Order: sequence, then C-alpha cells, then structure tokens
Amino acid sequence: MKERLSPRVPGTHRSLLESTVDVVLTTVGADGYPHSSMVWCSLDGEAVLLNTGRGYAKERNMRRCPRVSVFACDAGRWVEVQGDAELVEEGAVEHLNQLSLRYTGQPDYYRDVMPELAGRETRVIVRVTPTRVRCGDIS
Repeated sequence: MKERLSPRVPGTHRSLLESTVDVVLTTVGADGYPHSSMVWCSLDGEAVLLNTGRGYAKERNMRRCPRVSVFACDAGRWVEVQGDAELVEEGAVEHLNQLSLRYTGQPDYYRDVMPELAGRETRVIVRVTPTRVRCGDIS
C-alpha cells in the first residue's frame, strides 16, 4: 500500500471526492468518542463541501469541536481529508440540490428525494479546509 501525506488532495485522488463513492464524515461526539456518518460531498478548490441539517448529531458535534475527518474510497484508492469544519447556511439548499443531482439523479432534494423533510429543517454547508491529507492505493 502506497501512502502520501500532504495538505492538498492530489490530482490522482480528487475524483474520489468528485464522484459518488461512499464518503464517511467522522466528528468528535460530546462523550469524546468518534461519530461517523455516511455523507455526500463535493470539492470547492481544495476544500471538501458537505451538507447537513441543523440539529443533527454531526452538526452539533462540529459546532462544539470543528476537527473532522472525511474518508472516501473505491476499489483501489482511498483519501482522508482532516481539517476544521466551518458551517454556513447561505447557499446550503442550492448545494444540497447539486449533491442530490449528482448522487441520485434528482435535481430537487426536498421535492424528489425527501419530501417529508421539506420545510422542517435548516440546511448547512460544511466546508472542510484540509490541514492534512492522507491518500493511498490499495494495490
């Protein structure tokens, strides 16, 4: 297994964060233990963008302790981005719809994917600026 360390996601592994592979966000829970969740993500330059709702455990965890890890893998490669999470509400629904289109093929998350949540939550963009990036090849 080859592994590289850097504060930037290398071109060889960017596609993992730009595709629909499984992505796991790990936050630190109130009890100090890791809390991991499957998430959708995108890239904005070097920052990883995620999307969540206010009040969810991962959102509460990041407000209390912004240190997070984002891990993505496919059959032969993996990338982990560690960094501090910044939470922003502006543009969050639009970002969610972009992710919905990529991951489900449906352009309106609240109309097409989860209509039962429409009007019941406030969305938040999570911007993770890398402080450490680990990546490797399984082969």
